[in-house]
Amino acid sequence: MYTSTSSTQFLDLFTQELDLHITQRDGIRFLQQKNTKQGIYQYGIPGLYVFTIADYTIPHHFSIRFDHEERLLRFGLVQNGSTSVQLQDKLPCTQQPAAFLIREEQPCGIQTWEPNEHLQGMEFTLYPAFLNQLHQRGYSISLQEQLIVNHTYHYLPAQLYPLLYELKRLHEQRTLTALYTEGALLQCLSVLEKEYVQQEGLCLKQMNYGVIRLGERTIRLQEHDYKAIQQAHRLLQEQISDPPTIHALSRTLLIDEQKLKAGFRYYYHMSIREFSISVKMTHAAALLCTSELSVQEIAERVGYRYPSSFIQTFSKLYHCTPLQFRQREKSRQIHTNKSQ
Repeated sequence: MYTSTSSTQFLDLFTQELDLHITQRDGIRFLQQKNTKQGIYQYGIPGLYVFTIADYTIPHHFSIRFDHEERLLRFGLVQNGSTSVQLQDKLPCTQQPAAFLIREEQPCGIQTWEPNEHLQGMEFTLYPAFLNQLHQRGYSISLQEQLIVNHTYHYLPAQLYPLLYELKRLHEQRTLTALYTEGALLQCLSVLEKEYVQQEGLCLKQMNYGVIRLGERTIRLQEHDYKAIQQAHRLLQEQISDPPTIHALSRTLLIDEQKLKAGFRYYYHMSIREFSISVKMTHAAALLCTSELSVQEIAERVGYRYPSSFIQTFSKLYHCTPLQFRQREKSRQIHTNKSQ
């Protein structure tokens, strides 16, 4: 088993295991998975901050032991897939699709990946030098001091989601710039900092799993609710062509339908229907890039009986038809191959 002593070495070892090919252009670092369009994109300034967008598949079982001296602040979204992490003197835990915020200080433990696990997500990683620069410029950032060391908080304020998804959208359109990335990061920090000076701060929400409103009632979510909603999120990703209904999820996961709907929106900031459509379209986009299936065949695979409905939904999300999307991505890949 490999052992890393820094986050940089950890990524190097991970790159070796996945056999990623590294290219860098215009300040963007791309670690591409062999024979696929999947991989890891990184924007930012090394040693200050990095914004990472990940979309890759684990080829085989492996683990990396880590014993880092660094202090980092990380936050973002795991959108698909899971890995197992065991910190020193703690029980193993599984990182599943959810928001996360963590203050890392000299973390020590083991992370394990299983074969064929498809992981997607995005995150900001902040180094002490960046926070020090903010202090020198007169910005007061006390967020890091408020967090429990090496504890993962599965909550981010609602205002962060549009910022993160806009970064991903611009990345997919190949128009994300360093200036925009840093601006979005400062907005995110401002929102997180504000959350802590309000009466009901992040720590309280984390401990109580959140508070939702059902009509005139205010209900505090419990651990069972959180786990049921997380499981619903996973089932919707696994059953793309025929996703379970809200009623079926409610009966299977033993959670009230209204609590499920309100809780899902609270954690993921979109309705169950909106999330299901997003999963379908993401899978359809991948099939358009990696297969020769017709639009009708792809529509059927993601659960659309009528191709016209699929085309309409896809076009609304990607601002082009499926065929236009396929041609654009093929042209982009040809250009990339010629440049390498």
